[in-house]
Amino acid sequence: MQQVQPMLVICAKMYCGVREDRTLPELTQEATRFVYSKFSSLGLEEIREAFSMAAANYFDGVDMKAYFGTFTIAMLGDILAAFTKYRNKIVNELLDSQDKAARAEAEETAKLVKNEEARREACNEILTAIQAAQEGMPFWEHWEDIPAYYSKIALENGVISVDGEKKKGLWIEAQRLARQQVVELSNDESRFMEAKQARDILKDMMAGKEVQSLKDSAVRIYSKLLIWEFVKPKSDNNGKEV
Repeated sequence: MQQVQPMLVICAKMYCGVREDRTLPELTQEATRFVYSKFSSLGLEEIREAFSMAAANYFDGVDMKAYFGTFTIAMLGDILAAFTKYRNKIVNELLDSQDKAARAEAEETAKLVKNEEARREACNEILTAIQAAQEGMPFWEHWEDIPAYYSKIALENGVISVDGEKKKGLWIEAQRLARQQVVELSNDESRFMEAKQARDILKDMMAGKEVQSLKDSAVRIYSKLLIWEFVKPKSDNNGKEV
């Protein structure tokens, strides 16, 4: 409440030309309740973006001039409803694209895993990376650069061997990194729609719910960390990379 109400006052002043001293406190209080009741899925920056886009005539049927500089809940509803419709379309297109990309990646991965020649090449590349790391010339600079499916091939072909205790520690670290990525994304206001989704995941986590997308992310990271243990830059006794 303390964040939404000032945001509405700022938007009313900046985009509608409304004078704060002529706006009843009761109106802004009811407008805030209205936002929570009807548009609770929107974040603070999305409210500001909605007013900005309305002022730039992005929405059909929403003409800021028609309100004659008067802030009303009806006007607020028109703007946020138009933005929500626009936002949902973008989000659905994004999810569609991600689904297609994920399916394409899964199909490609399946082909690589089944293809014996590709498996041999992967094993050779992993062995090369291990040797390069031992010689102080790491093949991969970061664990994120490692293909997630490499660990399955490496373990099945005996290229690497990881004991149960080490696997447990890497799984804990993978979960931590997955949560860290969500937290970082939730604070990235340059990607406000993805940030909103990340905040929703954090809310579910705080509520003790199991989030499948977070678990999937941790599994991918874990797969990469299994290989990273063998190919990361080596350190000397003082902790410096060699």
